[in-house]
Amino acid sequence: MQFQRFLTNSKYYEKGGPVFLLIGGEASASKMSMYLGEWIETAKEFHALCVQLEHRFYGKSQPFK
Repeated sequence: MQFQRFLTNSKYYEKGGPVFLLIGGEASASKMSMYLGEWIETAKEFHALCVQLEHRFYGKSQPFK
């Protein structure tokens, strides 16, 4: 059984910083979105840990074979 997949980017994280959660749309989670976009620019500013949660039933987040 597969579980819900998530991706992380801790490049800009500093201890005590916030966690930014990107909830995926109806598509596979994208590694590219973990390094590009406004949310990454904001993560740099706030020293945040970035986590992307893949939408259930898409990509590798399938509860069946």
